[in-house]
Amino acid sequence: MAKKRLGEILLDAKLLIEEDLNRALDLQRRSKKPLGVILVEQEMVTEQQIAMAISQQLNIPFIDLDEILISSEVLALIPPKLIQEYNIIPIEYKDRQIVIATSDPLQYDIVSNLEFSTGYRVVTKMAA
Repeated sequence: MAKKRLGEILLDAKLLIEEDLNRALDLQRRSKKPLGVILVEQEMVTEQQIAMAISQQLNIPFIDLDEILISSEVLALIPPKLIQEYNIIPIEYKDRQIVIATSDPLQYDIVSNLEFSTGYRVVTKMAA
């Protein structure tokens, strides 16, 4: 089964109406910007709603960073330079596995670089 497109997910969740999606798709064709960026810029949806839809599309768990407490021990597992460079947040460590939150889970090189530099298995979750 083909994965749903971002617009379809937002329509199914009733976060967007078809008329707004069509208008955003037209803007996308003219501007070449990603659809999610256009939808947020046009205030049709929030960044968090886009992140949740993308997490559903990619089958990657979504995590709301406002709802979790991150220990300093977990933060210390990844050098601050890498946290800043990759725009990630380490959120959990268990059984030699670090769970990171990212707004761009498609940057696969981040996972492999972190696994190499830390020696731990890295699992990603989507965050806004």
